[in-house]
Amino acid sequence: MRNIKLIFLVAIIFFPLKLVSQSNHAKFEIEDLILTVKGETNPEIYSSLIQTKQTPNALLTFMFDNVYERFGRKREYFEPLVFTSDLLLIKRYLDDNGFFNAKVDTSLKLKNNDKAALITININENTRSKIDSLKILGFDSIDTETNKLISSHQFILEGDYYNRQLIDKELERINKICFNNGYRLNKLDTVIQFRYLSTNNLSITLKYSPGEKYQFGKISLIGDTLLTQPEIIFRHLDFKEGDIYSESVKSKSDQNINQLGIFDFARIDYVPIVDSNSNKLPIEIYYKTRSEFREIVPEVLVKEENNTLNTGVGISFNHKNFFGDARKFSTRFRFSFQSLPELDLQNALKRGVDEPSLLTKTDLHFQLTQPYFFSTRTTSTLDGIIEYDNQKYYSLNTLRSRFGIIHQFAIYTRGFIDFNVERVSIIRIDTLKVDLNTFTGKRQKQFNSMLSFTIQRNKTDDMIYPSSGYSHTFQLEEGGTISRSLSSLSNDLPYSEYIRLNLTLLHYFDIGEITKMSVLALKLKSGYSHLYNPKNTTPVPPSRKFYMGGGSSVRGWKSRSLGAFSNPEQGGNIMIESSGELRYQLFQNPKEFIGLDISKIGITFFVDAGTIWDSLKYVKLTDISIASGIGFRYNTIIGPIRIDLGFRFYDPFESPEKNWITKRKLFQSAYSRIEIGLGNTF
Repeated sequence: MRNIKLIFLVAIIFFPLKLVSQSNHAKFEIEDLILTVKGETNPEIYSSLIQTKQTPNALLTFMFDNVYERFGRKREYFEPLVFTSDLLLIKRYLDDNGFFNAKVDTSLKLKNNDKAALITININENTRSKIDSLKILGFDSIDTETNKLISSHQFILEGDYYNRQLIDKELERINKICFNNGYRLNKLDTVIQFRYLSTNNLSITLKYSPGEKYQFGKISLIGDTLLTQPEIIFRHLDFKEGDIYSESVKSKSDQNINQLGIFDFARIDYVPIVDSNSNKLPIEIYYKTRSEFREIVPEVLVKEENNTLNTGVGISFNHKNFFGDARKFSTRFRFSFQSLPELDLQNALKRGVDEPSLLTKTDLHFQLTQPYFFSTRTTSTLDGIIEYDNQKYYSLNTLRSRFGIIHQFAIYTRGFIDFNVERVSIIRIDTLKVDLNTFTGKRQKQFNSMLSFTIQRNKTDDMIYPSSGYSHTFQLEEGGTISRSLSSLSNDLPYSEYIRLNLTLLHYFDIGEITKMSVLALKLKSGYSHLYNPKNTTPVPPSRKFYMGGGSSVRGWKSRSLGAFSNPEQGGNIMIESSGELRYQLFQNPKEFIGLDISKIGITFFVDAGTIWDSLKYVKLTDISIASGIGFRYNTIIGPIRIDLGFRFYDPFESPEKNWITKRKLFQSAYSRIEIGLGNTF
């Protein structure tokens, strides 16, 4: 047995590395790789940087060598060039994070007749350098407002630990401010980093040349002859000639044009200035108009509805330039099966559509969208909907028309105004399970009007897989005013007069050292509806009541089954719900196993709580149910496929002898549920 020792000392210019081997062609299997860190950084960070890996366990290598390679993992061998590259990556990470005096010692020991290797990497980070001062120079001549923006909200503060990523963010922040306030030709001249020998801390100086302040210049269109209404493009620009040049305004205008759906592509570019005396940037808009605006699209539906997984089929017709003006018209027919996990397949095959667990929904939807409604920030829609909803204890026929307005108040803030008129008829009802008087009133029909205002502020970093930021939504809805004025046209059908409030708060925190590998997600929802006319006892419409339970609600109770009254299937008027999830991605690097990319596999630990009440006078905090459990995720481009196992941790509606999970057998079927869904629960 020969022992070979490598000592690797991190230096500023180079890394001396001495490797001794029996021959240039020798291959050493890496039997063990030990990486230790003396300092504040998690060793997993360094492990994720390097390509040199340890050979996996014997079972995985046996499967790879003798059965099928995708069932196992290959053996890992020592490669001197790869190992040298790994050490350079470690050196770069240490320098980028202020560990300038760090030391890295490595050793290689051969064993098993020089066929296997034991590698150790010992990292001593030593003292981490701080930033004593940051100076930003060159902006004395620019306007006062832009100068104030540059000097405030800095990513780097005196006394912070040195971090190269923060410096890059600071450079990006300054450039963004300049580019969005007319200084499009701003450039960074020099970056001076001076390190003090006495403290090892740094003084950083950034020197810029902002150049002249520019405006948007003449706007020219360059495209095909198929576009008969060029004013559509000008209408959706957020700037005009003479406005202060802004890169973000240009990008938003680019987005506005492409969202119209009538172009194969559209791009806004500025022309470099030839005349040095001009402070205007000419703008050229390149586009290619679609040759066909109409399309027929078949659909296979897999969606979340009623807090459970549904599937079905549909077909839609879309016209993306209906009578010009980039107006969109669409009609869609869909048929879906609801609550598939609840389906009793054996009885469904025997009884057909009469099977109570066979829940279906059929709808025909017409929609007309006006992308420009008085301004580029506002869009309007007009909808007509015919819907048949077959639930376990009742069936509803609904005719609904809706007029909606969406307005973009700011980058992260949108407002919605919706006006709905609907006629609801109960086709079938199980009066033993659903009380007609509290469900729709004395008659099995209603004619309702609803006017709602919603404001949403969304600052999450990703729509499908959020890992940081928040989303706050508040909705105020009034029902009855229009119904009262149109009662003579509706055959005096009963209508509800109510006020409805709804609040949803979502927060996400990236708590891992590696971005998006560990996320804490929190949700709080509350809702309240109130009949404001004591002379009208017609209850809140079924479509505006609150329901609870299921895969996106309190897991452990099935959809629409949780409530602090006898028949929660008909919905309640008061709701509170909260959830907390710890979401972990199990593997960082892409790797196939039995045809699946294991880096997309995740695990989630969750706690849900909530319930609904029928009336404010019955609200008790002791009625709030609690569920907890574990879930498995596989990420796709449309959201994660999820399987959750939920347990009733606390069931206030059970007897005191069985209300807590500690008083029951853990896997009794009555107290656990498997929920299958698509997309994050929130």
